[in-house]
Order: sequence, then C-alpha cells, then structure tokens
Amino acid sequence: MNEFICSGYLAVEPELQSTPSGKTYCRTRIALRRTDEITDFIPICCWEGTAKFLAKWFRKGSGIELRGELQSSSWTDADGNRRHRLEVIARTIEFPKGSKRDAAHTSEDPATDEDLSYPEVADQDEDLPF
Repeated sequence: MNEFICSGYLAVEPELQSTPSGKTYCRTRIALRRTDEITDFIPICCWEGTAKFLAKWFRKGSGIELRGELQSSSWTDADGNRRHRLEVIARTIEFPKGSKRDAAHTSEDPATDEDLSYPEVADQDEDLPF
C-alpha cells in the first residue's frame, strides 16, 4: 500500500504550469513539523483539477491537508550526474479542519482527481422507514 496523508503548511508559493502536451500541474513543498526544532520540507506535485484548486486557493504559509502517494524518479542531468527525487503526488487537497476557508462554502468542488458518481434517487417518500 502506498498512501501518504499529512497536514502542514505550504513552504513555497504554488505555481501552475503545463506540460508540452497541455496537462496542467503544480509543484510546491509542504512543511511538516516533526518536533519543535525539526521541520521536514516535502516536495508535492499534483495534476489537472487538483493543481488548479491548489494554485487558486493556497499561498505560501497556508495550512493544507492532503492525501496522495509517494513516487520516486531518477534521471541524468546535463552534467552527467545521476539525480533522484522522492515526492508526494497529491490526489486530494483540503483546507485544514476548522479553518476559515473550511467553514466558508465556495462554489468550487472539493479538489480530488477521483471520479465520484452517485446514482439518482427518486423523489418517492412512501418507502422511507421514517
């Protein structure tokens, strides 16, 4: 199982970008406090709707909650050095529970890359047990 869940603060201003093929993405870092003296800065990447939501509603210093998965990649840079990256691919981004933004209702749908669909419910009250 590869699942990463955290709550922290954005350490870098999110910037919306596009791939050459037109897919939208956003990279940033999230600051996670391990102790009062130690903070980890974790690279985050998200795609399409989640990326647009992040860039629109969050700024450096904003509280954030996210769920995603760890992904590693490696490549050779221009100088011939082998490089490695470990980052979180964020699938769901939310405002921290209890924040002003969490309490405010926006016209935006929650930021998720999952396709959730629910069946239609008929307007017939006769079969309800209450």
